[in-house]
Amino acid sequence: MAHERRTAALRRLLAVGVVASCALLPAHAQGSVQSDRTAAALVMRQLDQLDARRAELVQRRDSARARLGGLVTAIGVTKVTIADQKAEIASARSTLAAEVIGDYKAGAPDATAYVLGAVSFADLVDRMDVLDRIDSSEVALIRRIAAQTASLRRPETACTARSPRSAARSPRSQRPRTGSTPPSRPATTS
Repeated sequence: MAHERRTAALRRLLAVGVVASCALLPAHAQGSVQSDRTAAALVMRQLDQLDARRAELVQRRDSARARLGGLVTAIGVTKVTIADQKAEIASARSTLAAEVIGDYKAGAPDATAYVLGAVSFADLVDRMDVLDRIDSSEVALIRRIAAQTASLRRPETACTARSPRSAARSPRSQRPRTGSTPPSRPATTS
């Protein structure tokens, strides 16, 4: 930037020097002096126009750099958010898996046997409350996992949609992953 200013200043000084030296020429060269002055004025106008254009381009470049900096910051924040949400989803999934494994290992009887095993009406009500609490906590956990997974997909989708590389992806990378959900088994009849 400073080099450009010095260059512009030197050009102006050169143009002024040409005009001044033309003024000092003898009278018989005055006809060519006038044409030299006109040429020097034209050069000065062109220099001023180029200088204005350069200033405009510098301003546009600075604006683009500022936008780029903002986008880089936003991408960084989004990546951190995605990482946090992935960690929360992993934690919720492991909690759900632990509950399912715990229920399986405990050999919990089915709900009907549990309710019918009540010895009094108060025991029946207590057992129904326990089953309701278990169901609502499991449902809440499953809903929380689903909500976090959905909220994670939104920024991820937005990032990939803005990425120029997303348009260049091969069709192979756009296919759904296999193995992420277990295949359903056909019903067998005996």
